[in-house]
Amino acid sequence: MSLHFFMAYYLTNQCKGLYIVHWDVNTILGKKMINEWKDFPNCRQLVKKINVPIKFICAEKGILVKGCNDYYQNANHPKDFVV
Repeated sequence: MSLHFFMAYYLTNQCKGLYIVHWDVNTILGKKMINEWKDFPNCRQLVKKINVPIKFICAEKGILVKGCNDYYQNANHPKDFVV
């Protein structure tokens, strides 16, 4: 999941240096985790480098369906997408 996608879902508590993410339930993350995410490579670019058959499997409900579809759109053939 890209940092841009993640950032759309968080609120901060700057007093405590916490990030509260709402992914159907509230999840509390520390600054170290957020910094690691900022340094993580862009997965949409990484999936373009995969040159073997790939299948994306995603749950029917939730925020990840759009993200999985984005990865699928960037993947090379042969590829498949299942919800």
